[in-house]
Amino acid sequence: MQWLLGKKGLARMNDEYLLERGYRQYPKTPFDHEHIVARFQKRFDDDYGKKYFINVLKWSNEYIPASHRSSYWIPYSYEYETQVTMHEQEDALNFHFFTTWKIEDVESFMEDFFTKMKPNYYENWDGERGVKP
Repeated sequence: MQWLLGKKGLARMNDEYLLERGYRQYPKTPFDHEHIVARFQKRFDDDYGKKYFINVLKWSNEYIPASHRSSYWIPYSYEYETQVTMHEQEDALNFHFFTTWKIEDVESFMEDFFTKMKPNYYENWDGERGVKP
């Protein structure tokens, strides 16, 4: 099962699709908001090393009272996030992609960003950080 068709024809992500794409589910952290019900993560690599990770947060929307739910309401939504660093100072850039993005678009954006902007690798295969020479 890939995308579920939601109300009004909106495509909706599901856990199984993330797992099929190579994401791994892991436990919530003690710092997570109470409405985060699951976390997923995938690492992206190349021949030089580990480039970055994409994290997926599954949010419960059950807190919205039934009287305030529109025809677009869904029981959960997904948020995608990643962090890369730039330069020797390791200046961090945080990216948050919300439910309107498809996971394929997030992955494509990050690959394009990585190629064009040349951020630091999370770690090369020798265990060092920095940009590819």
